[in-house]
Amino acid sequence: MFDRTAVILPPAPTSSAPIRVTVNRAATDESVKLLKEMESAAREKIEHAIAVRDNGFEGVVHFDRMMDSDTVRTRVIFKLNGKKMSVECVTEPGITNNDYYGEVVGAVSVKVAETILMNAFEKIDMHKFYQTIK
Repeated sequence: MFDRTAVILPPAPTSSAPIRVTVNRAATDESVKLLKEMESAAREKIEHAIAVRDNGFEGVVHFDRMMDSDTVRTRVIFKLNGKKMSVECVTEPGITNNDYYGEVVGAVSVKVAETILMNAFEKIDMHKFYQTIK
């Protein structure tokens, strides 16, 4: 980044070979500071571009063991952007905590993603979109 190469031609016709001089410079404090500022500004632009904002989330999780079938029903009731939603998962006996946790997280994730992305997909008509590509 800071290296320079200079080609010096001799003034007299006595020598026909050009002389190549390479100057290697170390980074200065000022140039390092400038580079860090530019990297920081670029990082902030990227973070701003991929941010998903204005999504308030609050909720409760309720576990209920069904005595007749020995299953566990989990209801997650939450508010996302002020809209109340619920997700229900039922599991059979013998499943591990990690597997059941994955099912509940997956169900909540699908509901949250559907809610957040619904506005974007409502605004696009895929039939017209594909016609403009052809």
